[in-house]
Amino acid sequence: MDRVKTIEGFATLRILRVLPALAPEVLLSTFLLGAVITDLPLRDYPASPLLRPYLFSAIGYIHFLLPGVFLHNPIPGIVNISLGTISLELSCYFLLMATASVGLFKRPAFF
Repeated sequence: MDRVKTIEGFATLRILRVLPALAPEVLLSTFLLGAVITDLPLRDYPASPLLRPYLFSAIGYIHFLLPGVFLHNPIPGIVNISLGTISLELSCYFLLMATASVGLFKRPAFF
């Protein structure tokens, strides 16, 4: 929060940091990787109830399962486990914004 003076500016910079990489990665994983390597028949893949929740990963609500993908891995069915830290990162950003909005950064005694 040192570089920007407003919470809106901070939020904009955080969105510009995460979304341009996260959204294409999730879309490519869903529609290219998943469609190519799923164990399901290709006609069943788009209709699976697992597909829609995975797409929410593109906005930070991370899910790890794609229908029929990586079912024989050591951790079966998990796609992009490294995205697990995104939720924590976004939570920290929200915590920083909440802290700044109530003015705690202006009170050095709290820190």
